[in-house]
Amino acid sequence: MNKLLITIFCAAICAQIQAQELDSASYFDSEMKLEKRKIVELAMQLNEFESPNFWPLYIEFNSKLDKLDENWLFLLSEAEKQTGSLNDERANLIWREFNKYMTERQRLFNTYYSEFSKVIPSSKTFRYFMIENKTDAVVNAELVKELEVKELNSPAEH
Repeated sequence: MNKLLITIFCAAICAQIQAQELDSASYFDSEMKLEKRKIVELAMQLNEFESPNFWPLYIEFNSKLDKLDENWLFLLSEAEKQTGSLNDERANLIWREFNKYMTERQRLFNTYYSEFSKVIPSSKTFRYFMIENKTDAVVNAELVKELEVKELNSPAEH
């Protein structure tokens, strides 16, 4: 049941991404956040004692995660606009920013894994972060698919 719900959510994300242009607003719109929350709610099966502690932390975590992701999506959309004329300097800058983003994201996940484990059992914390990872993987695959692969302008010799 949980796998089916997550799969349905991921399919909804993919459809929404395909229907919209790649920009920071398209991924982070409120409808998609609401769909994700519904899936998390159904998949987590929180009891009456866990739920009041989980949801405020969920909102806090996702707010911080959204800010990180929005910054990265902005850079990604800028890279897409410049793909045909992307020089080595700009490509290296985007790569460094990507690595910074991934480091900050991992730090955020580690911090909040500990925080969630304080308010719900670790088995449920693990389940929640697996849901996050699965939806991220699907969204990232769709974002990459959306980027047009263009020939990069690069010097003849490297």
